[in-house]
Amino acid sequence: MDLLKNAGIASGGVLPMCQDTGTAIVMGKRGQYVLTDGKDEEHLARGVYDAYTRLNLRYSQMAPLTMWEEKNTGNNLPAQIELYAAQGEAYKFLFMARAAAAPTSRSSTRRPRRC
Repeated sequence: MDLLKNAGIASGGVLPMCQDTGTAIVMGKRGQYVLTDGKDEEHLARGVYDAYTRLNLRYSQMAPLTMWEEKNTGNNLPAQIELYAAQGEAYKFLFMARAAAAPTSRSSTRRPRRC
């Protein structure tokens, strides 16, 4: 029920959805007859950037600054992009966001956070 409430609030466009969206993951299977300019990863990363900066999504990707410090990237990059060769003439994609516990978390379970 909280997730639906969060979605309703976020749809107003003022506050982002209070959900740790974590790492953006893109998996693609490019058929042997699909021709591209060879910059598939660059274009997909740009799509992730556009989604997180133009839509009302919460930035939660952290990047290390030093061994002990990290900083929010402010755009959820880098994305995890995995591209595979496949048979045929289709380019198929699976897009997902994987929320993960903080690196300093001591528990294998995680409670939802309230914003």
